[in-house]
Amino acid sequence: MPIPDDVPHTNEERIAWVLAHPRMSAWLKEALRGARERDPVEILNDLEILNLLLRSQCETEIGTAFSGSTPREG
Repeated sequence: MPIPDDVPHTNEERIAWVLAHPRMSAWLKEALRGARERDPVEILNDLEILNLLLRSQCETEIGTAFSGSTPREG
């Protein structure tokens, strides 16, 4: 199956697509804009920390929503 012509191919094109997309969050867009000015090693470190903290928090909140109980710190 051929790839449509309007699909972004490079990372810069993908970032531009996200920045231009009206349904992407302002938080994500601001992070992408800010990342352009930062050291890539610092960005990777911050991504790991965010992933660990926010994934755990979101999984806890989603699990709580499905179980009907109150969230607990974890």
